[in-house]
Amino acid sequence: LANNSNAMETSSEEECKGFPPPSASVDAHARPPLHDMDLLPADVVTILLAVTVRFFDSLRRYRKDRATREERERLREEINTRVDELKHAGEVETAIGERLKRYQKLRQLANALNLALAEDDLADCIVHGTAELVTGVDQVLLSLVNPDSLELQLKKVWRRREGPPVKAKRGDAFDHWVLRQGQPLLVEDVAHDFRFEQVSEKLERPVGALLAVPLTSKDRALGVLRLESSTVRGLGEDELRLIRIAGDLVSLGIENSRL
Repeated sequence: LANNSNAMETSSEEECKGFPPPSASVDAHARPPLHDMDLLPADVVTILLAVTVRFFDSLRRYRKDRATREERERLREEINTRVDELKHAGEVETAIGERLKRYQKLRQLANALNLALAEDDLADCIVHGTAELVTGVDQVLLSLVNPDSLELQLKKVWRRREGPPVKAKRGDAFDHWVLRQGQPLLVEDVAHDFRFEQVSEKLERPVGALLAVPLTSKDRALGVLRLESSTVRGLGEDELRLIRIAGDLVSLGIENSRL
């Protein structure tokens, strides 16, 4: 019996050598640990490669788009700069053309003054020629100093349209200021110039802006050449400079007619 028992134990141990112990559980779905890329499944590698390629492709397109936008903005700014330069050049050319036309009219005025011998013809030439020089002027008044009485007298009036007659036949505060100061006068807003508030209220015609230049010869007062516009700021510094030149021509014409 002892021998049979030992033999059974020996055979049982030999039979159990090929099986795991009862307490050890076997997981049929367990995978071996992953240690390097070679052990990754093929689909995962493909996805990683696709993502990497797409990322770098998107980065390349982004940089290209940004460079294109910057180039487009640079070109747009350059085009705008060139357009502004062309506009400015066109404005300068237009301004030069207008000044040339004005100087041509000044020459025509000088020629007409040389041909006018009688004082009445001269006065008519002065007011019409002056009105041609300035666009937007509504009225031109020529007042001359009487050589005998030395009083200022209204000699000739040019109007763009019909209006009430000028009541101040011997000038008003504007004319007297020019004679007294011996300087040109520019009032861009007649109604709000504190120096002439009382006079502007008495004007029988609408006057928005006014300029006047003294007519002199050898420090002797000959009269006043005056331009009026019904528009506020309708006359400015450019017109004043032009009329000052015309005033010198007119003064010379008057002096020659009185010789």
